[in-house]
Amino acid sequence: MEKTSTKKENEEMLLNEAEMEIRKNTDELLKWLGGTVRYLVCSIKGLSELSKDKKGYRSYVTERLLANIERLSEIADIYGDETTDCDDDNDSHVGIDEKDIAAALFGQEDKIEDFDDLYNFYAKMITTILAVNREEFLTMRLHISAIKFINKAGDAFGSELLGYICDHILRTKNQIREKRIANMLCLVMAIREVPSELLGGYAEVIESIIDHSSLIVCMSVTNDYINNEKNKEN
Repeated sequence: MEKTSTKKENEEMLLNEAEMEIRKNTDELLKWLGGTVRYLVCSIKGLSELSKDKKGYRSYVTERLLANIERLSEIADIYGDETTDCDDDNDSHVGIDEKDIAAALFGQEDKIEDFDDLYNFYAKMITTILAVNREEFLTMRLHISAIKFINKAGDAFGSELLGYICDHILRTKNQIREKRIANMLCLVMAIREVPSELLGGYAEVIESIIDHSSLIVCMSVTNDYINNEKNKEN
């Protein structure tokens, strides 16, 4: 009995030592990665300024990074459902129904049955919003053109444009929902006309804000569609 107890204690001690070693190695790895990532970011930024094809270079870097960090998702899988069969050769995503995705995104009771109808609703809503707010849209385009004309350098233009975007979003936050969404759509449409290479080092920040704004507009229109369908049923 004593031998069994001693053996168990030894196993627990070895397990604790192994865990401590893994923690230490993880901390050292993350410290090394931090420095390496900083070096990589600085190198990419420096080379992008010298590259003749900045857009192509940026696309290449993004594609390669995304392709090579995919396996990091396996860390999350360790803590996932233990009953899930993780087979690298199993293309489980093949044959997934669009309706299943819609149900997962919008909830089972709010799932979208007709994607063609949703598309037509989007087209009608966005066209109507832009038509009703045409003056607002044209004013934004004019303002952006003025900022571009005054600031010749990319960083200067990007900085001024970022300031305009943030100021505009903050000024419209207290408006009624319909007006806020309309202004946000006009802002997104106006900014999308500006090539990212003209924005200097502010391009990614601006694109991130515009992407987030686009998502808000899209979810608003989608919710309007769902509510519209519910009203039809009632």
